Amino acid sequence: MGSYFRLNSYIRFEKKSTEACIYNLFNGDIIFLDEKKANIIEKCERNEAISNLNNDELAFLNKLEDMGIGRYYDRKVYVEKMFLGQEADFESTMKKNITFSRLFIEITNECNLDCLFCNYLDEKAYRKTGCKRWYSSGRNLSTEQYKEVIRQAVPMGVKEIVFMGGEPFLEYEKMKELIQYTKFLGVEKVAVYTNLTLLNEEILKIIKEFKVSLVVQVISNNKEEFECISNKPLEVDIIKNIRLLKNNNVAFSIKILVCRYNEDNIENMISELSRIISNNKIQLDFIYPHNKIHHSPKYLNYIYNKKSKLFRVNLPMYSFYTKYNNCFGNQIALTLDGDILPCIMTRKLKLGSIIEQQLHEILTDGKYEALQTLTKDKIQGCKECIYRFGCIDCRAIEMEYSNTINETNYCECVNKG
Repeated sequence: MGSYFRLNSYIRFEKKSTEACIYNLFNGDIIFLDEKKANIIEKCERNEAISNLNNDELAFLNKLEDMGIGRYYDRKVYVEKMFLGQEADFESTMKKNITFSRLFIEITNECNLDCLFCNYLDEKAYRKTGCKRWYSSGRNLSTEQYKEVIRQAVPMGVKEIVFMGGEPFLEYEKMKELIQYTKFLGVEKVAVYTNLTLLNEEILKIIKEFKVSLVVQVISNNKEEFECISNKPLEVDIIKNIRLLKNNNVAFSIKILVCRYNEDNIENMISELSRIISNNKIQLDFIYPHNKIHHSPKYLNYIYNKKSKLFRVNLPMYSFYTKYNNCFGNQIALTLDGDILPCIMTRKLKLGSIIEQQLHEILTDGKYEALQTLTKDKIQGCKECIYRFGCIDCRAIEMEYSNTINETNYCECVNKG
């Protein structure tokens, strides 16, 4: 054992007040530390000798060494931290090339359901990402206009097209043509958000042929509860359709939308769905409290408790999040009537219209770059949080709460009320 202990080059240590954590950028782990252990790490990172540590404190360092988080040295050493990309000073001298890998396309604002929390007149975002019947000016894009945007987006790095609604399969023929065109251009991934009530043999055939992945949005596995929420009769077996996807080797994940009317059935839904698909493919989405009517009181604490929902953070992710916003940094969205947005849910952040400008003109006037680089270090509350690199927050939801882009309200680390 040496006289000094230092964290390895792929380890990041964050501390604020009495809270601290370690990011292991090699395997993505986030390790929470109490104040005493954090103080030990602080001293070690200052190259202070470990000669005055007691047996328990040394045992803690031994455990970190066994985990590959740090190592002992016989003398003081400087450990340069690993990072991907150019140094910030060098990057500032380089010409900026706007790129993004994901394009969300609103193919329709119509839906075959009429959910209690969703209507054409309400322009607020009450959930993170999913179906919404947004208001349209009536200036809806043609198939050729959609194709032109996709064609312009491909040279800018797009690797995934995501079709949104409403219910996208109401526009099956249009979407089929766009999927074929997208694949023709070499885009690797195509995904569709759907309630899965319109699934039939023809749709299933196209999904399989073009390797389309689905995000299945579930409001209930119970007929009575489903009809209460959706205001529509349930004429298909959602669980049966989900099994059909599984049996046909379709790639899919599930988002259960939690609201006041199904909150007591969520655990039952998870249990039934986990017999079909692995738990890590099942996520909870929420109607958020600024709705004031339809949100779930039972899951209110879960919404605010972001510390329990941190993502694993590896070196590429860490390097990205220190420079770019977790959502805006790598995506744009196209609405039904031609508006370009940084996110399909941020209708207040219109960047431009593809009816009036080319895509590259819209994205290179500075507005999009400012949103792309809206890191957590620029967001009130987040910039002081040690967990900021593992937290994927939603600016669209936060904007609906505070009407500003850089506030944080839906987080117990910052504010709860």
